[in-house]
Amino acid sequence: MDAASVVTATLLLAPAGVPGVEGPAAVLDFDLKKDWHIYWENSGDTGLPTEFEVRTPGVEQGEPVWSVPHHIARPGDLTDFGYERHATIAVPLSAVPEGATATVRYLVCRADSCIPGVAELSLSAGTPKLYDLPIPVVAVRSGDVATVALPGVTQAEVFPDLVLSELGVTSVVAEGVLTLQVPASAHGTVLIRGKGKGGEVFYGVEL
Repeated sequence: MDAASVVTATLLLAPAGVPGVEGPAAVLDFDLKKDWHIYWENSGDTGLPTEFEVRTPGVEQGEPVWSVPHHIARPGDLTDFGYERHATIAVPLSAVPEGATATVRYLVCRADSCIPGVAELSLSAGTPKLYDLPIPVVAVRSGDVATVALPGVTQAEVFPDLVLSELGVTSVVAEGVLTLQVPASAHGTVLIRGKGKGGEVFYGVEL
């Protein structure tokens, strides 16, 4: 069994309409077979991050926007952060490119095994599926505390990127407000998988 038999990766163009992106984006969409998962850029305790290079000649790129991950339980007290069934990485572009290619490296795992994979992609026709992309929200910072209003959210899973995770960022959600303890000088991204009466919602915070 090779990785391509359980992971399908595509490179598509979204001229507009990507959450958190103004203008066009090159979009990497992943579909995985049941029971398999790949990893977020902060892969957690035992995984390996998904890495990619998108090439858009003559067109500038912005900071990638990742799907909000899940917690993936591991034996003992270990936890990984990744994606089951679907994932998206959207790369903002300054203009629509005439062509694009990408190289993606990933580790796809299930309970009993892992397989490294590499995909060489060219821009395909079609509409990106844009799985669980976060809506940007603004944090209010005061010293080592950052607060974020999450209207309608009664509980939330919080995913700090690797930089913030290594700083030991902590979080609590109460009455629709997320409070983060984070050094005043720290900068990074926090993704939020929230739950409320209307179902799941996804937010992204740049600190």
